[in-house]
Amino acid sequence: MPPRIWPENPVFVNEAERVTFEHLYAGLGDKAVIFTNLKFYDSQEGDIEIDLVALIEGLGALVIETKGGSVSYNGQKWLQASKEGSHEIEPHAQVIKNMYAFRNFLRNRWRYGNLKVEWLIALPESLVGRIHIPNVDRERILDRAEIAEVATRACKVLSARENSHQPRERDWVEKAFDAVRGHATAETDRDAFLDSNYLYVKQITHERKMILDLVQDNQRIYVHGPAGSGKSWLAFEQAVRWRDQGLRVGIAVFNRGLASYMKRKADEIDGEIKFGFVGTIHELAGQLGSTQGDMDGFYKDYQAFKPLIQAGIDALDVREKFDAWVVDEVQDFNDELWHLIYSTLKNPDSSRIAIYGDPDQAIYSGREIPTEGFAQIRLNENLRNSQEISLVVDQIVGHSTPSRGPHGFDVEFVTAPSADQVLDFADDVVERLTDQEVWNPGEIALLTTKYRHPVHEDQSMDSEKYWKDFWNAPDVFYGTVQGFKGLERSVVVLAINGIHDSVTLKDVMYVGMTRARDRLVIVGTAETLGKIQITP
Repeated sequence: MPPRIWPENPVFVNEAERVTFEHLYAGLGDKAVIFTNLKFYDSQEGDIEIDLVALIEGLGALVIETKGGSVSYNGQKWLQASKEGSHEIEPHAQVIKNMYAFRNFLRNRWRYGNLKVEWLIALPESLVGRIHIPNVDRERILDRAEIAEVATRACKVLSARENSHQPRERDWVEKAFDAVRGHATAETDRDAFLDSNYLYVKQITHERKMILDLVQDNQRIYVHGPAGSGKSWLAFEQAVRWRDQGLRVGIAVFNRGLASYMKRKADEIDGEIKFGFVGTIHELAGQLGSTQGDMDGFYKDYQAFKPLIQAGIDALDVREKFDAWVVDEVQDFNDELWHLIYSTLKNPDSSRIAIYGDPDQAIYSGREIPTEGFAQIRLNENLRNSQEISLVVDQIVGHSTPSRGPHGFDVEFVTAPSADQVLDFADDVVERLTDQEVWNPGEIALLTTKYRHPVHEDQSMDSEKYWKDFWNAPDVFYGTVQGFKGLERSVVVLAINGIHDSVTLKDVMYVGMTRARDRLVIVGTAETLGKIQITP
């Protein structure tokens, strides 16, 4: 098990801090604690900010000062290069000051007296070689070639020196953790805790817009990555960029839920130039065909209406065609749907196309994504799901996806005696969540893997109201995993009541589980849960 960290959602000032933290985190066990960007006031030194502090059971505490960029030692002083030029820094003096300030800070907040505290300097973006600095042990400086050893070096430094203040109490790490962090928000204000998680995920998602900067010179872009990696947000951001250039832009997706998200986003933005189209690819087909005849029954028999759709395409004026398409959920598009995209471009060979998808979320087999000639970007981090949810998802799908999501609640498994009782048990879970755990109904989605919940059947008769209620969040949302792709809720109750022939249980579990941000409850029979190697 990894060490505990605080804050639970660390935000790093620079890449050097992040790299140092990741190596330290990977090297310490569950008996350790890591604080990041620890800030407090010292009566003698004033405001103190420490990059990293590690509490290591049986050894003591270690303070780490990190410096990014190009850092060198010229025989007399440390220099750090930046775009403004080189300037002098004093990492040794700074880390010594922080070390004593932390020792005093802790001593005043617990009853165990002084704690053994040592220090390291981390330079993960520089190579300094075997330099000699008066009164400074070179072993305490880790450069780029050594940064992976930071956890080992931390233990060595604390072990090698006389430890006159080694804590004797078994619970000293826990007591020190509580003394330094104070009371957790989740313990005193659950709503603030969840709001913080949401804002954190929103922040790191929005940071991804810089990814688009890398490919703006390309006419065709393919962005792919796991569930929760921010693909749909990036898709809309790309559409806005092209729209702001004066282009006629269309946004097409596969399912109605994600289409409702895109339409809401489009309604929220300002600007005289509107999008040429926002909706599902099937809505586009219906609009094209309706210009040539009656499309009643189109959704039930696409093939029968293909001649009308093609006639609608052929009748388009060049001004009605698109300069650019942004397409999400591309893993579910077949050749006929791709034909709609390419044939409505002003120039099928050179007009702009940006596509977004995750092959692991495909609901149909055998559908190829036409990526030839596309600049590709691979997103490899899950930003949406809590650490606890991400861990269980990785166990089920059989491969690990790096997670930057916040900490939340443990995943819960509920065993129903039979398949016929899965929905009843799922309803009981919803009742418990709202009555006993005091979740707001609008924070919860009950998703089924095959057959619709009876409430879903009733509500979906009015599709427009159904999705309007989802966004207004007045009550528990009932839907299917397939229809909920691209969307999310704080809490998901996943009711495994069968699977369609076109997908595997693992596939549908992957999509369904990754819809939950903070709390996930999986309901199924013992046999079903056993198939995905889950033992409640």
